[in-house]
Amino acid sequence: MGFALMSPCAAAGVAWLRTELGRTGLLVAGTGVASGLSLLYLVLASRALGPQRAADFYAGLFLVFVALTLASPLTNALTQFAAVAQGRGERNRIAGLRRSALHMLAVAGGLGALLLALVWRPLVEVGRFEAPAALAVAYAAAWLAALVGVERAILRGQQRFGGY
Repeated sequence: MGFALMSPCAAAGVAWLRTELGRTGLLVAGTGVASGLSLLYLVLASRALGPQRAADFYAGLFLVFVALTLASPLTNALTQFAAVAQGRGERNRIAGLRRSALHMLAVAGGLGALLLALVWRPLVEVGRFEAPAALAVAYAAAWLAALVGVERAILRGQQRFGGY
């Protein structure tokens, strides 16, 4: 159906729908490509590391996964608050929300690092890490993923999907 046969309002609605479908398709395709590349990385890394070091690698990835799973409700709440503020046009509130979330993440990261330093030995023994540094790297990766997650949540709330 051509735009010439439609009312201007209907044509604008169809154009908007096409734009949104294109953006959604781009988001889904980008997520699929990122997932495929992640899987490829895991396979190549495990082959390069060998069985012993790959076990530490996967244990570290599991710790990152647990941290991100536990942070998921907070990320969703941050997205919701950003969306409400965006809908109301409260740009200052979004900036304050970002600052507050990053501040809380910095405090939690410092406390977590202190706790990790205090219980380092038992965690290495219980987790049977061959390379104890893998535990520290896993903690750092989880913290960095949470840091990126704050910005993603804000951008998602603002519906700026191309921003990340």
